[in-house]
Amino acid sequence: MQDENIYNLWTEFINDDKYKKFFEDNDIIWINKLNEVKKYIDENNKRPSQHNKNNEIKILGSWINIQQQNYKNKKQIMENENIYNLWTEFINDNKYSFLFSVNIISLKIAINS
Repeated sequence: MQDENIYNLWTEFINDDKYKKFFEDNDIIWINKLNEVKKYIDENNKRPSQHNKNNEIKILGSWINIQQQNYKNKKQIMENENIYNLWTEFINDNKYSFLFSVNIISLKIAINS
């Protein structure tokens, strides 16, 4: 921008806490969602359920399922090597990996059937 005043106003606007979330790129949005999932797991010692009555928890649970499908097929955001590696680290982290074990998931499905 040629006009320094306009440039400064724009910079201030896009960095304002009230508005900056609207200017984040998809990678940042994805990383923030991963951090929300981690926080939920840390506080509740379980994965958020996509069937929860609380809409925020339901969204996190659905988000995990979408990431698992995308990861498995290396599609959409998982085509991004950085995101793919972050998800790999997350599901293999000793702190969280027990929640992504095929045996645990199969056991939960069998119990709920």
